[in-house]
Amino acid sequence: MKGKEIMGIKIKSHTFMFLTLSASSLVASLFFSSLFKEWLIFYLSAPFAVSLFFLMLLNREGNGIVLKIVYSCNPKILLMVLSVLCMTLVLAVPTFEVSMLEWMKTPPLSLVRYISALFLTSFLPGYLILKSVDRKGGIRGCAAIVLCYLLSLFLSFLAGFLILLSSNSVSVLGSPVIVVINLILLAVYYFTSRKVDEYRSLTLNSFELGIILPVFVEIILGSLIVMLSNMPLTSGDMRRHYGFALQFSQRFPIYAGKIIAYPGGYLFHVYLAVVFSLSGIPPALAEQGLYLISFMPILAFYSAMKAWFPEKEEKTPIVATFLSILLGFGGLYALYLRYMQPAFSVTQLLSIATYKTYDIYMRIILLPDIVAPICNIGLPVLLMLLYFLRKDTCSYTKKAIVPILIALGWLGHIAESIIFIFILLVYTLFFRQSRGGRFGPHVMLGLFLVAMVDLIAPAQIYLRSVKEEFSTPFFTSLSLSMLITVIEVIEDKLMVNFSMNIKNFTLKRLETVWRFGRWILLYAYIFSFIVWLAVEKNFNLWEWGGYSSVPFFVFPLRFGAVGLLAVT
Repeated sequence: MKGKEIMGIKIKSHTFMFLTLSASSLVASLFFSSLFKEWLIFYLSAPFAVSLFFLMLLNREGNGIVLKIVYSCNPKILLMVLSVLCMTLVLAVPTFEVSMLEWMKTPPLSLVRYISALFLTSFLPGYLILKSVDRKGGIRGCAAIVLCYLLSLFLSFLAGFLILLSSNSVSVLGSPVIVVINLILLAVYYFTSRKVDEYRSLTLNSFELGIILPVFVEIILGSLIVMLSNMPLTSGDMRRHYGFALQFSQRFPIYAGKIIAYPGGYLFHVYLAVVFSLSGIPPALAEQGLYLISFMPILAFYSAMKAWFPEKEEKTPIVATFLSILLGFGGLYALYLRYMQPAFSVTQLLSIATYKTYDIYMRIILLPDIVAPICNIGLPVLLMLLYFLRKDTCSYTKKAIVPILIALGWLGHIAESIIFIFILLVYTLFFRQSRGGRFGPHVMLGLFLVAMVDLIAPAQIYLRSVKEEFSTPFFTSLSLSMLITVIEVIEDKLMVNFSMNIKNFTLKRLETVWRFGRWILLYAYIFSFIVWLAVEKNFNLWEWGGYSSVPFFVFPLRFGAVGLLAVT
């Protein structure tokens, strides 16, 4: 391949082109930073430009540079030392008891204790459970990180829930109970895990690392900026969750025979109460600090994409993850405002563009701007259930983890578990292969766990609704899971796929419909954009009803470039 000689270094032409485009994006970010007089634009664009360079390199044939690192260590010893250190910090460092308004006075040692508390409540228990059930090491990488986090959430909730059932306070017993649980799990892990090899290897794909790492860094930086800009506690739903968590720190908030809890469930608030008890800093700051783990949805999304696309299409998950963080056309309107009103500050531009385009404020949930059950529990659970639906892993691992994920999702944020059950029904009818592993019993077991938790609680909110004797969503989901189980048994016993003729006919029809239907979608996309330009002369979408009524031509604005790529 032809190359260009630059300062005596031979660079291939396609590499030179990719470097040029990446540099151009950096120059563009510098221009917009100068235009808006806001250098955060450049700081956040730099990782994105780096990932753009690696994304373009993916068009080359081959997998790129693979780095294989061989190292010698005993992970058991390292884990033991780190765990004991975190437990010591949580128990020994005194609590920093000041007003949350004095958050800038928080000493560094208290921050270290808070990080240790997050490790003990949001990672270590799940890691030890995962290593115990996944003996063959079939779950690795990003999926393992997300599962460690979700399993830890469930175990921390159970600890706090049992403390409340014993009529004790989570704020008093939370720390010793979590420490004891981690010690027990560490002992089980130490004596039951297999002997590790003296030498281990770590394989890194340079292209994959070049895409995912900058996106990951950008999400972390954005979350930290949001966290620090809204100290000591972000307004809105986060303050409601804060209030609920404070109540669950002392007792079950029962009034008139009913638990007063968030409509989506109280698992998240019990978990927050446990974090508060270990954090050693004001509870509001402890909740605000959960922005540090706001990257879980994007890791779960990437893991699900890797499971659903075969190895021959391994570039697709990387590209999908890269595109998933893009926004719509709200930024274009901000540029228009800047051109028309040069005196506007960045705050004014974002404020106007936010409420007039529905874009910047209502951004994609993979980039959470608040700490909430849907971001911290619902979406990661849904994506990891989709991961297990396609992941070829040990049957015992699925039997142990999937019911916990179903229970976690239902107790924390119900909607995503219901969505998954409907997806599972469609998958079982049309895409499941005979003897492909049964998923229905795992879902039923997860719902039974939900029922057990709700029945032993002082009052029920999951099995019965406020106006009904029985909860329609719960019993409908239970009935669907039973139906899915029956279909799976029929497929496996008869060794035929359920409705084979219907399945083949439907798939062929879908392929034909998509071949022509995508042009209709493209037309609808462009037509909606033209309608927006023609109708919204003052760019005020709130005239159409605000949150209660969103006109059809707004959705292309929300989907932005990602939507355009999807329909083409």
